[in-house]
Amino acid sequence: MAKRKRFKIKAGYIMLAFLLAFCILGGIYLAQETQLSSISEEKEALQATLDGLKVEEERLSRMLEYMQTNDYLLQYAREKLGYVYPDDYKFYDYGTKD
Repeated sequence: MAKRKRFKIKAGYIMLAFLLAFCILGGIYLAQETQLSSISEEKEALQATLDGLKVEEERLSRMLEYMQTNDYLLQYAREKLGYVYPDDYKFYDYGTKD
């Protein structure tokens, strides 16, 4: 009878060890899932930032192309430098002083 009782105690310890291992592995799994979800959220935020930067790059690229055209040079000369064609009228806005 002593041998049987001893065997039951060992079986209990084995079950306890499996239960403890299961709990530890479950905790590790949950920690990794949490970390994966935070990494996924960070990836989505970085992807949104990247998309915004790509749109900005495209806008700047188009602006650089436009700046090398004659239309831009005419617009710049008229708006910034105040040049006009001989048959054009130039209006001055002196503003109002309050």
